[in-house]
Amino acid sequence: MFFLLKPILGFIKKVIFFIFMISILVILFGSKCGLTKYLQNFQASLTPGVTTTSPTVSASDPVISQLIGVLSSEYNTAADKITVKKIEPVIWTNSCMDIQSGSTRCDNVITPGFKVGLDIAGTAVVYHVSKAGNFIRE
Repeated sequence: MFFLLKPILGFIKKVIFFIFMISILVILFGSKCGLTKYLQNFQASLTPGVTTTSPTVSASDPVISQLIGVLSSEYNTAADKITVKKIEPVIWTNSCMDIQSGSTRCDNVITPGFKVGLDIAGTAVVYHVSKAGNFIRE
């Protein structure tokens, strides 16, 4: 019986050694191929409330235009009087993008999105926006 375990243990040792060597290569050369940056962004995406590095939405994005349209009608002012001050990528901790209101049910899910700061006639307005295009005023 023991003679059957010896080849299996030898194989397991080789697999462990192989995994160890691959780990060393990733540590040594990961930054050269962008792996380190990918892993940092991945880690940030798993950490709620952490800002990631590069936004994928701009002031000309349709969801931003929609926000400006909503503010324009709410404040009864022209859309060109509203300026985008800041777009910050954020990982929200729930489906309500960390803004609980009344009896709204929020699922505890990681929701990638953006914090969008707008200015309308000197008044700062902040929206939480999901990557899916949903938004809630702060």
